[in-house]
Amino acid sequence: MKFVEFGQSDSFLKEAALKYFQGKYEKPKIEIDEVIDSKLRWRPNFSFKFTNHLTILAEVSENPYPNIFKLNHAEINNIYKPISIFCVCPLASYLTKQSEVKKLRSHGYGLLTVDSEGHVEKQIQPIPLIQHIPENEFLEEIKSFPKRIRLLLKEAFDRYNHAPGAGIQELSQTIEGFIHIAGKKAYQKELITSVNGDDCASILDKMSASIKFKDAMAGIGGIRSYMKEYRNPAHHTPRNPKQAHKKYIECQHAFRDGIKKLNSFRIALKNLGININSI
Repeated sequence: MKFVEFGQSDSFLKEAALKYFQGKYEKPKIEIDEVIDSKLRWRPNFSFKFTNHLTILAEVSENPYPNIFKLNHAEINNIYKPISIFCVCPLASYLTKQSEVKKLRSHGYGLLTVDSEGHVEKQIQPIPLIQHIPENEFLEEIKSFPKRIRLLLKEAFDRYNHAPGAGIQELSQTIEGFIHIAGKKAYQKELITSVNGDDCASILDKMSASIKFKDAMAGIGGIRSYMKEYRNPAHHTPRNPKQAHKKYIECQHAFRDGIKKLNSFRIALKNLGININSI
């Protein structure tokens, strides 16, 4: 067996990765070094369909962040179909090149490591790249929130990065909690009638019906529309690639829009003396 600086030879890594994919995904039809898109200057070592509308790609590399990813990052993100991408690297390289691992994670790629015995372990779970939200952009979007809300949004973001649908659900539940806080405080200020037992829609409708909230209508209407659209999203299976692309990319829009709508709602109520930052 030929060893390289940080781990095993490419053939050793490829053999381990192939065995992992065949077991994990129950013997999918795996293409080897095939073209997956005419606009992409990269033939991934492995490519296969995970579902009818999601393709998994993988590249073996000595480094956790392969140069081929860096060179083709823009093209990869412009591929029309939903794809998730793994790097497969030696465990020793993963342990010694954490700066590369951090960069890989920040760009939405996944990572599998192979130890000297050929055992494969998933270190980073990729999500479809059209759902990926760069962490630096997320942090910029939440920086104006008070700490308590920022921490809750970060929890939802962590969930989103593992399972986008679950992350959106957690975000919508967080928003729901702040709507109930807002309703309680509005009632305490005698701006609306009792909200005991009311759902979010009823609380927002009471606010909308009160002249005292006329200057907050945009924030209230925005959060009302968001909850109606995303609180209980449909889970229909896409019927074609176009629908799949639309469904996947809407996850990113839903998460980012939820943050914007919550902030607008928070500021609108704060201007009326209602602070939802605390219970």
